[in-house]
Amino acid sequence: MSNTDLKQAVLDSNPSDWQTDGAPDSFTYPTRGITVERIGEWSPAPAPWNDRSSGDILRRAKYRLFHDDAPFDQIDLLDLGDGTLLPMPDYGPPADNPDVMPDEFVLSVNQYEAALGTVVSTSDFDAAREQVGIEVRDETFRA
Repeated sequence: MSNTDLKQAVLDSNPSDWQTDGAPDSFTYPTRGITVERIGEWSPAPAPWNDRSSGDILRRAKYRLFHDDAPFDQIDLLDLGDGTLLPMPDYGPPADNPDVMPDEFVLSVNQYEAALGTVVSTSDFDAAREQVGIEVRDETFRA
């Protein structure tokens, strides 16, 4: 399977089909042989949005995705402290209006990243994502 096929399998998966025995460090999609594992230590990270004070420090770590023990992707996840692990969002103009000024830029994740966030979060990922103002782009994933 190609990396694109494996990412599509994650995107198409039902989050309730994933299993964990070490949340938030390890998640398994047994029917497809896909695992998501934390590979780095947690480190302090500033919140990537303006409505938190500069003193608000969260934590982030690097996670790697494997298929039958072979790595196929890697992503940084931000721990919001409430059971939500948020893929580190892109920051820039909205997809439907690329000419806006920087004060109108948005935080966004693609559909694959949103699916991963749902899988690895023990809380309501969509509600947490909306609460911090992160949009899901129409873009499926980066190939």
